[in-house]
Amino acid sequence: MKTFANLLTVVVLLIVGCINDQVKEKETSQFGSPYSLLQTQTQPSLTIDSLFVKVGYSGCSGNHAFSLKYRVISSIVEVWLYKEMNGQICDAYFEESKAFALSNEVRNSSKVILLGPLDKRFALK
Repeated sequence: MKTFANLLTVVVLLIVGCINDQVKEKETSQFGSPYSLLQTQTQPSLTIDSLFVKVGYSGCSGNHAFSLKYRVISSIVEVWLYKEMNGQICDAYFEESKAFALSNEVRNSSKVILLGPLDKRFALK
């Protein structure tokens, strides 16, 4: 009976570990390579047709490519950045301001939320 209990404990721990790995993988796949959204006095901000954000990331060089993704949930639009360039193993750290043109769905929404890695959320509109 003790062996069965030990075996059951190991199986449960393996399952929990797999679930945690899937959650981490989902976050990586949603946001791409690691980066941070940085809040300043003026960013993130939304204008009539653009989103302005400041990002920070590690790498060997700056000017990494990002794309703007979004989804509509009821009357709320959630937007987030996808970092397209793979992470680079370097000690350098870069902070950059980025601008993204907004689609008509985002522009016409009355409520826009910016999502970021590590559960960051910014109500923009």
